[in-house]
Amino acid sequence: MSMSEKTALELNQELAHELTGERGHTIKSIFLIAEIEQKQLFVELGYGSMWDFLSRMHKQSNTMIHYRLRCARAVTRFPQVIEPLRDGNLCITTLAELMKIMNESNCDELLAEALGKSKREVQRIVAREKPQHVPKDVQRSLVPARVTSECAAPLPTPRPAAEEPVQSRILTESLARVSLTVDREYEELRRDFAKSSKRTKSGRGSSTSPARTRSGRMGRSRSRSNASSKSAIRASANGAARTVESAGRPIASSSTTNRIAPKAD
Repeated sequence: MSMSEKTALELNQELAHELTGERGHTIKSIFLIAEIEQKQLFVELGYGSMWDFLSRMHKQSNTMIHYRLRCARAVTRFPQVIEPLRDGNLCITTLAELMKIMNESNCDELLAEALGKSKREVQRIVAREKPQHVPKDVQRSLVPARVTSECAAPLPTPRPAAEEPVQSRILTESLARVSLTVDREYEELRRDFAKSSKRTKSGRGSSTSPARTRSGRMGRSRSRSNASSKSAIRASANGAARTVESAGRPIASSSTTNRIAPKAD
């Protein structure tokens, strides 16, 4: 594809024109689908359902059939959705989501709230009005089943875990359930992390701060110093007592009194 020499403004205007035209073609196709389904014309063309007609005759994907059929039924039932679809404030994916809860009594209120919002935001509106059951977390064992060699068949090679899409489903306005595929290495890392977290929490209660550790060490050092001083004082006193004893004079210490008899002449 060769690049044009058009400016950014010119390319932007051209893109806006094409997107507007694309939106117009989509709205027109939705009107045609609504008319064909309402008149049951797909039966005359030899098809049992509108879904079968769009799939086999027009080669539409299941996703596109789902969105376009829901929107076709919406414009038939709720004409007020037509203008937001035309001006782009409401896309077919968000309208298809709103159809899960929309009725004649809440149509105007839901439209006013959903205009300009993304599909994800509209899913939360739907979940608020129609919350789903929140299941408990489930962990399945990864132990492989035992298969005998006689009935063993080659298993298909699974795709790497990184290539598996992460599936997310809105349950309530504030909760979503996320499902993802992980490999055995991830499970082992998760278990190791849980074990280390438990060890950290169990050791946190008995651990002391650095300041307490330093003060404890200083206290023990002072106790040892005081004990050494007392031992030195006792040793000095005992030595003095022995000196006095050898001289034949009695001495009284602060802790004990030693009576020494004078030697006979």
